[in-house]
Amino acid sequence: MTTDGLPQDLVSAHATIPAERAAHQEEASLRLEIARLKRARFGSSAERSVRLEQLELALEDLAEMATIKSGLDFSG
Repeated sequence: MTTDGLPQDLVSAHATIPAERAAHQEEASLRLEIARLKRARFGSSAERSVRLEQLELALEDLAEMATIKSGLDFSG
């Protein structure tokens, strides 16, 4: 890995693609569900508000893990 977190060789780059794609899909899914819950929040039960907070925390954790992961050196 280079200092910018990108793999130096093609094999390493290809190995990171599925994980990156899954992380982006999970993030997009969480963002969509958060947006849906925010729209439904007014007049909703307290359980939905709790679920919304849990999803926002999960999204923050995912973003933090992606930041940490991008700084790791997988070149061995």
